Amino acid sequence: MTEASQAQGPETSTSQHKLAGALIWRQGAQGPQVALVEQDKRWTLPRVAVHQDEDRATIAGRLATQWTGRPATPMGFAGQARSKLDQHELSTWYFSFVVDTLGVAKQQPWLRWVTPGDAVARLDCPEEQALLKSTAVPQEVRNTQGLRDSSRPSAQALCATSLLVLAAFSNDNATALGQNLLLGALAANLTALVTAARIQRLTPAPAWITACAGASCAFLAHTLQATSGTVIALGVGISLLTMAWERDSQGA
Repeated sequence: MTEASQAQGPETSTSQHKLAGALIWRQGAQGPQVALVEQDKRWTLPRVAVHQDEDRATIAGRLATQWTGRPATPMGFAGQARSKLDQHELSTWYFSFVVDTLGVAKQQPWLRWVTPGDAVARLDCPEEQALLKSTAVPQEVRNTQGLRDSSRPSAQALCATSLLVLAAFSNDNATALGQNLLLGALAANLTALVTAARIQRLTPAPAWITACAGASCAFLAHTLQATSGTVIALGVGISLLTMAWERDSQGA
């Protein structure tokens, strides 16, 4: 008999509740910090009850934004914690998020940003303590450079698109310049894809980044007839690699 069938066996006086929780990280002045909220005069990780048909990841993301007042970048599933409150069994799925609170001077009285070690000491729930201990600090909040890296793929793609536009409108007297710009656009898009794969592994690459890379390859193949086969093959390889990465990211 499975655990699920056992749970649906004889009725007991204990009720079960599904919750969604948010493990919210930021880069503080002294290093990585995690958010704790005050509920019922005790510090806990942000969490809220969900209905049967609600998606826990969506609810957790909304919760992270509501508590911090800042856009929250999802970092994926962090883990599950089971606890008991009176006669209620609580099953909480936690999801990690990163927020940028730089420039926000005022700290809300119901929310505290503390180091992971301090958070473990403040938490009353052993399951939450174990979850926090076993969760790795996201790349974005390990250092200040990592925080800036999170927006690098979009910036590189924008730069690459600008180069592509300049190359496309170059006249016949600037063929060499156009070729160099296209090579730069292709290299920038490749870098953007690699950076996004490393830093935003749970976020698929924007389709227009891949489209820009493909357009760069096609235009470059038209300009450099002698090596068109190599360039086209490279463009196809980029597209296939990106499609595979997006599929893996969506299935994570």
